[in-house]
Amino acid sequence: MIKKLPISAMIVGYNEEKFLSACFNSINFCNEIFYTDLGSTDDSIKIAEQYKAKIFYRDRANVPSCEMVQTELVNYTKNDWVIFIDPDEVVDNDLQQQIINEFEK
Repeated sequence: MIKKLPISAMIVGYNEEKFLSACFNSINFCNEIFYTDLGSTDDSIKIAEQYKAKIFYRDRANVPSCEMVQTELVNYTKNDWVIFIDPDEVVDNDLQQQIINEFEK
């Protein structure tokens, strides 16, 4: 089992079910994950629930950019370190190990 680090991760998505599991798996070292859904009609929310993400809902018609959502929600994170990641991105094993090593120093 991977040691959870004091890092919050934030994902904003809309109908991203084909990417979300890989994304969530790649940030499993974070002890807090926020997922903001913009009105998905696929299984994006169910996937976020499986990963125990804190789920927020926004109407995509009222969200000009994901960065605006992140700027709003970053105030609710419990950690000083925050990773902003798109649903179709993953933190590869090498980068994950580098992050873990930095926290162990």
